[in-house]
Amino acid sequence: MAELKFFFVEYAIILVFAVLLSRFTVRKLLFVFVGIVALIIGIRVVTLLFPEFENFASIRSMLALATAGGYGYAEALNRFSAIPIISKGYLTTGLKRAFGLGLGNCDTSAYEFLNTPFYEQHFNLRYNWFSTAFTYLETGFVGLMFYFGYFVLVYFVALRKNKSQSVVTAEDKTYSSIAAITAVMCCVLIIYNSSMRTEAVYMAYFMLALPFIEDKKMIDRKV
Repeated sequence: MAELKFFFVEYAIILVFAVLLSRFTVRKLLFVFVGIVALIIGIRVVTLLFPEFENFASIRSMLALATAGGYGYAEALNRFSAIPIISKGYLTTGLKRAFGLGLGNCDTSAYEFLNTPFYEQHFNLRYNWFSTAFTYLETGFVGLMFYFGYFVLVYFVALRKNKSQSVVTAEDKTYSSIAAITAVMCCVLIIYNSSMRTEAVYMAYFMLALPFIEDKKMIDRKV
C-alpha cells in the first residue's frame, strides 16, 4: 500500500520533468491537463477503495509516510534518519564515515548461511530496506557521492544532449529526455526504498543508456 501511494509522487515528478524537457505546444498543454486530471482521479479512486487513506496525498501525510520508522522494530531506521543514526552508532570514526565498513561486509542473502556477520547482528535496523543506508554502511560518504554522482552526471549529459543543436531528430531528443527523467527517478528511489538493488533496475540502466547508444550509432556511421 505504501508503494501504491508513492506512485502518485513518482507520477507527479515524471509529469513535471516531461513538461520541462520539452518545448511548448498545444499538445503539451493538453498532456499537462490530462495528466493533472488523471492524478486527481487516481487519488480519489484510492481513497474511495481504501477509506483509511483519506488525505494521504497531503504534504503532511506524505512527509509522515517518508519519515515513518519502526517497521516492526523500534530501533529500525527510516529514510531520513538512517545516515545520522548510522554515523552515531556504527561508523564512529572519520575514516569509517568516509569509506564505510567495506563493500560486501553488510550484505544479506535469501540463504541464511550467506548472510554477513554484520547483518546477523544488526538486521533489526532494517538498513537493507533503504539503498542510502545500505550504501553508506558499506562505502561511506565516498560511496554515496559516487552512487548519486553517476545519476546526476547522466542527467546533465542527457540534458545537454536534449538542448544541443547537433541533436536534430525528435527520436534523439526523446531518448535524452527519457534518460534524464529516469536519472531523476533513480535518485528518488535510492532514498525511498531498496528497489535500486533489485534485478528490475536493469531496465532503468537500459533507459539511461539510450542516448549513448544513439551516439555509438552515429560514430559507426561516420566510420
